[in-house]
Amino acid sequence: HTLYWATPKEIFRWSSNVGTVEAAQRVTNEEYYETLTSFGIGRPAGIDLPGESGGILRPVSQWTNMSRSSLPMGYEFAATPLQILNTVSGILNEGRLMKPYIVAERRAADGALLWKAQPEVVRQIVRPSTSAIMKEFMEDVVTNGTGKKASIISNGGRWRAGGKTGTTRKSDQKHREYIASFI
Repeated sequence: HTLYWATPKEIFRWSSNVGTVEAAQRVTNEEYYETLTSFGIGRPAGIDLPGESGGILRPVSQWTNMSRSSLPMGYEFAATPLQILNTVSGILNEGRLMKPYIVAERRAADGALLWKAQPEVVRQIVRPSTSAIMKEFMEDVVTNGTGKKASIISNGGRWRAGGKTGTTRKSDQKHREYIASFI
């Protein structure tokens, strides 16, 4: 057998669970939890709609020995599509997590502007340099990795596409069914 060391870019490209878990093991439980919560996992994003869910992220005190292997693969927590979209957008937006909103503006019957939403930075979740790396990694996923079907034909180099694939096993233990995702 040949031992193969994958680079972080290759781990991301091929959605390697082993590589992802190995990388996550390099920080403490508390650091990992703080990173997840800073990304907005386990808390409402603050959207302007009633009844928003914060998803599920148990406190570190409730983690098991398996949590550090399960969490990096997307298990043992639940996030809403809005939380995932907001987190990824924040990572790609120079690392700035923004407060999402549904209503961009309100106008009077005659079209006069009554109110306009203003972009609001909630917090810095990654460095701008990390954001640039993640953009490169996500582009690599659709160029060379698990998301090739999402690639686009470049118009003179002006268009770029990136993304991240995911696969999760449904919780029904009787059947081996999976859910595929892409962002």
